[in-house]
Amino acid sequence: MLFKSIKSVALIALGVVAIAEAHFVLQEPVSLGFDDDAEGTAPCGGFNASSRLNVTNWPTSGGAVGVLTTHTTVQWEYKVARLSNLTNWVSVTPTLNQTGVGNFCETLIPGKKAWEGESGVLQVIQHGVDGALYQCAAIKFVKPLRTAALVPTGCTNSTGVTAQWI
Repeated sequence: MLFKSIKSVALIALGVVAIAEAHFVLQEPVSLGFDDDAEGTAPCGGFNASSRLNVTNWPTSGGAVGVLTTHTTVQWEYKVARLSNLTNWVSVTPTLNQTGVGNFCETLIPGKKAWEGESGVLQVIQHGVDGALYQCAAIKFVKPLRTAALVPTGCTNSTGVTAQWI
């Protein structure tokens, strides 16, 4: 019985370590790709920022960004760049403090109105205990929506996940 208790504690400890070392996964819009080992590589976590395999129309009035995060406290940055100038990343929001583990969805990350009709890249940066982590999505800046943007069904907040702009 004592052996089973020690084994259970060891398994729980390993699970906590795995969560502490995990990064984040961009779920919405479609990510250029995910490589846990390269996620610390700017600008797009080891993926080519000019990739156009899956392009998401991005209203200049704002779109939803959904992630799965395993860090209890992080800060988010949201930046965009024109496909024609991938060295000029422009912040489109202030920094966002987020707490809690699980799914996190921010529903109104704006585009750049002046870039309407152009191809671009959305960069999502998470600052956590293991430094800056990067993921990107191929986007096309489109006209602002006249009505409230539809939030994708998979873009939700887990219980206990909260955020505040700073």
